[in-house]
Amino acid sequence: KRYCSVASSGQFSVDLSPEVQRRLDQMVQDGFCSSREMNDKVKSKIRMLSETDALFAIDELASVDRTQIRNFGSYFMGILNRYMRGDKTTKHTRGNKYDHYGNAARQNDINMNNNNNNNNHHN
Repeated sequence: KRYCSVASSGQFSVDLSPEVQRRLDQMVQDGFCSSREMNDKVKSKIRMLSETDALFAIDELASVDRTQIRNFGSYFMGILNRYMRGDKTTKHTRGNKYDHYGNAARQNDINMNNNNNNNNHHN
């Protein structure tokens, strides 16, 4: 869902949902990014997404090791642009059968560990 408000000019503007705003604020408070990095350009793009897609995009961003991101704004914009195009698979899951939460990945890890343990017992 998108949250609309009437600006003083009488035009409608789309606000961030309370949950999306809370999550963005939390990323700044946790030191994942600065308030400067979470700029109006990023917020304008995220406003174009549904609340669900915005939260998925934030989750995807938060799952990345921050030290691996050289340009926060560009990286986050890339994620948001992918969601705008309707491509909701993450870099980590593209081409695989994993959901957004990595459930299949975890199950595959469990299966692989079980197979490795079984193989170790036969050696």
